[in-house]
Amino acid sequence: MKVAIVALGLALSMPVVACVNDVDTRNLTLDERSPAAIAIEDFPRMPDSYYEARIKRLVQLSPRLDLAEYDDLSVAYDRIGDSAKALETALAREQAWSTGIKQDYSRLKDEIGGLQPETYLRYSGLANRGTFRIHLWFQRGKPKDISLLTTGLAELKQAVKINPNAHAGREWAQIGVVEAVIQMAKGQRPNFDFGRNAAETARGLLGLAELGNAWTNPDIFALANMYAWKADDKDLASLTYLRYRELTRYDNKATFGLTVKSAETIRPHRFTLARHTADRRHEQLVEFVEGRIKAGFDPDDEKFWDGYKRPEPIVVAFRDDSTWAQIRQFWSTWRLIIVPVSIPIFIYILVKLLRKRHQLA
Repeated sequence: MKVAIVALGLALSMPVVACVNDVDTRNLTLDERSPAAIAIEDFPRMPDSYYEARIKRLVQLSPRLDLAEYDDLSVAYDRIGDSAKALETALAREQAWSTGIKQDYSRLKDEIGGLQPETYLRYSGLANRGTFRIHLWFQRGKPKDISLLTTGLAELKQAVKINPNAHAGREWAQIGVVEAVIQMAKGQRPNFDFGRNAAETARGLLGLAELGNAWTNPDIFALANMYAWKADDKDLASLTYLRYRELTRYDNKATFGLTVKSAETIRPHRFTLARHTADRRHEQLVEFVEGRIKAGFDPDDEKFWDGYKRPEPIVVAFRDDSTWAQIRQFWSTWRLIIVPVSIPIFIYILVKLLRKRHQLA
């Protein structure tokens, strides 16, 4: 796959991708989500009002927050686009920890991703601070001073040393993307070295869309497309291609300048139908969440989700590679042209045959 790198003067406009850690990600079972579901956005994304309600409650508790609540508050700020406040809160968390703040471990599971709660909290503090610094660099207009990026990257690497399997092993994908951004900020050619095999890399990149804010980031889908081809995963190559084309159709914000190709194992109209279904589900989720908040329910109350039924995953129909399937596909695609054209041809041939028969008689 040829990688065409844009000119060195290119303005980095890539939306930031990141894996943050709060009460929602602690309770998320990541391995259940298929790459197809992520490509069509068939996963929950909460509206700003959800995080604003959480902020309102936690600010009222301050300064009596424990470490996990500091995580929840800082991530909520970041989710609504205020990474400066998120970093400020994360730094206050570290100050509170250094002064001997007490943690209510009863709110946490006995193990979180295979870690004991105290170890997890050391990991989450580093990962969140690193993420917020990277987001803040972008929000400040991508200044020439990249210290926020380099410091954030160092914190992410420390976090992964503590928790190598963070977010089902997807933290390394975030690190690889940030390293590429730093290389481009320095005017260098990004090497996109993720240190994993092609199949892992493609799926890990898509995981960033679910855990971070990368579901509208064309570069992530372009990278996933490149590695899907390397892994010979034609279905994933087709999905990432169609999602990339959807995101760049009217406003191409792609930064990495990658060549994106389709294996054509899914019909575009089927992808569009799946996307529309996912969008309708998202609208229904937002309507439910905002309705509950208006009714006075707290997002972190166990009764908040009463009455909400999680929909079944959307099934994406791929093409069958068999000969008969190809014939059916050809007929389905061209029948509206073949039938109208063939009728007058058939009539013409029939008339010629009848005339010839009449002459012979």
